[in-house]
Amino acid sequence: DRCAVRSMSGSGEAASGDSGTGESCFRSSYAVRSTCSSSWTDAAHAYHNSYAPSSSSWTCDSLLGAPSRADVCGDEPGAWAPALNGTLAEWVRLEFFDAPVYAQKLEVWEVNAAPFITRVVWEAEDGAMRLGWEGDDATACPGVFVLDDDTRARSPPFRVAAVWVHTSAPGWEEIDAARLTAEASCVPSPPAPPTSP
Repeated sequence: DRCAVRSMSGSGEAASGDSGTGESCFRSSYAVRSTCSSSWTDAAHAYHNSYAPSSSSWTCDSLLGAPSRADVCGDEPGAWAPALNGTLAEWVRLEFFDAPVYAQKLEVWEVNAAPFITRVVWEAEDGAMRLGWEGDDATACPGVFVLDDDTRARSPPFRVAAVWVHTSAPGWEEIDAARLTAEASCVPSPPAPPTSP
């Protein structure tokens, strides 16, 4: 298959590293920039302008960086949540690297109302939208949604500039973090220094 979806409980797998073999080298990054269809904090502030959210509230910025509550399922601060707790479609747009990359794997930490991911779309470097996955999410709560999709192996191949994760749940779906693993240049390790006579 071109891509595969799986789910894991808890904190997920360790990040892939550069193998140094010249064959399969990868790098991983948690999201560094995010845009959201809505957030609970923005809605609360609009309703009551004296509301002052803390950095750990349910903001779009809560998607950035490593998971902060990966082992907790429930409505707790520290993860992104949409403005409404209904089945309206929501989305988050995530960037992981400073330049487009050939994606290998996407991981999304679902920590409330899971499963809720309905679709993943790759935003290519030319701005084209390429479907990565669409279907029935089976991720536990808490759990990690995992999409394996080698965008270099696509026809035609393409580099990914951003990832769109579409969600829908009968409640406040919450995402704690997301991580993208991408192809990297393999740099051979320098030769060992000669031993002293």
